[in-house]
Amino acid sequence: MTAKSLRSGYTTGACAAAAAKGAALLLRDGAVETVEIALPAGFTAEFRLHEPTVAGDVAHCHVRSR
Repeated sequence: MTAKSLRSGYTTGACAAAAAKGAALLLRDGAVETVEIALPAGFTAEFRLHEPTVAGDVAHCHVRSR
């Protein structure tokens, strides 16, 4: 029997939280490159924002898990 390797990276929820925080900060600050979120394990994770755009009162960005 072979052992399964553990998955790595961040959950969909962590990525969604980071993207939502990034969009909110874009609206507030106008320019953001990275965001940090607190994870349930007790540490923080930093995510780089990809394709951040602001048009009026709408902001878009996305993040990638590892």
